[in-house]
Amino acid sequence: MNFTHRIDRVFSFGDTYSYDNINATIGDYQVFGEYLHCVEEEYHRNSPSNGTFDDFAQKIDAMWSTEPVWNASSFSKIPSHYDDPDAPVIWIVDGGSEEAIARDAPGVLPNILSKSGALIFVFFLE
Repeated sequence: MNFTHRIDRVFSFGDTYSYDNINATIGDYQVFGEYLHCVEEEYHRNSPSNGTFDDFAQKIDAMWSTEPVWNASSFSKIPSHYDDPDAPVIWIVDGGSEEAIARDAPGVLPNILSKSGALIFVFFLE
């Protein structure tokens, strides 16, 4: 939130503003386990780091359990179209069955970010 003047457009999917919004039961979801398996494969294929995936995963877990820590005051630093016609275009996007983020988080952000748009994708499986 320190360089909001650099923001032109934001398309944020699976977004949250506080680590408290991370779903505590995320590890119970098969889809998330499959996602982590893909992440590990891609890490080994693409990372130039000499570190291990386990080191990387521990750092990600530490980040997810302590960040972000934002609130309405934090987001008020981002200009809105009410105040500035050149303000960034912001979309808050999420899936209808988000596994990782608490269900109410995507609905809170558009209320905090004036003139942002919200879009929830809902998929029906037969």
